[in-house]
Amino acid sequence: MQAIYDFYSNGYIMTFFVALAILLFSVVQSVVGIGVLLFGTPTLLLMGYSYHETLYLILPSSILISLLQTINSYKSLKHTRCVFIYALPMVVIGLLMTTFVKNDVAIHYIVGSMLLMIGLIRSVSFIKQYLKRILIKNKVSYHIIMGLIHGVSNMGGGMLVVLMSSLHVKRNAMLANIAYVYLLFGIIQMITLYFFSKESINMDAIALASVSLVVYIFSVKFIAKRVSDLRFDSLISLLIISYGILSFVNLG
Repeated sequence: MQAIYDFYSNGYIMTFFVALAILLFSVVQSVVGIGVLLFGTPTLLLMGYSYHETLYLILPSSILISLLQTINSYKSLKHTRCVFIYALPMVVIGLLMTTFVKNDVAIHYIVGSMLLMIGLIRSVSFIKQYLKRILIKNKVSYHIIMGLIHGVSNMGGGMLVVLMSSLHVKRNAMLANIAYVYLLFGIIQMITLYFFSKESINMDAIALASVSLVVYIFSVKFIAKRVSDLRFDSLISLLIISYGILSFVNLG
């Protein structure tokens, strides 16, 4: 089994399953705007990677895909002041908390809890509407909480989707702004990891990012436009809830 699990015996070479997961979630991101971080994080944690190892493996792919999305839709970008002032500093603070408080089990619980909460928000319309009303009245607090959650668990994407869906009517504008904020989050996370984490930058992950970008471009052209938004949205919500439950079962 170990020979199957490890693509090479060298510990510095990424496993085949990690590569497969990231490429698969790149396809998901082409359809719904999120995927590499939202599903890559719990997947790698369940495979036994630490939180920082997970970030180093998936952030290059996420950053590269988000960069392409941002460049292609830069005219649709709006509402970034609160992101820079409130959310980004909290991402750094949250990530530093995971750096100096070593507790991977707690990270599993946090990620699992956030997935369940995201799944509930996506599945129950009145909860989503209630959260949007709170957002409108408490934009600063929302950005602070979103940034902190993303720094601690990499799960700020769920709150980001709710934020952008309340600010933008058109789907393309919403996805463009999600990608832009994801890009900013990813860059600040990589900078913070570089200066404060004991883990080293994974060069294989950088190479895989190029492949994931090709997969993403292919998926946008041949898959994304052919998938029903409603049907796929329901599937994603089911997967999110399943991952959330699995995060706790794995610890049991």
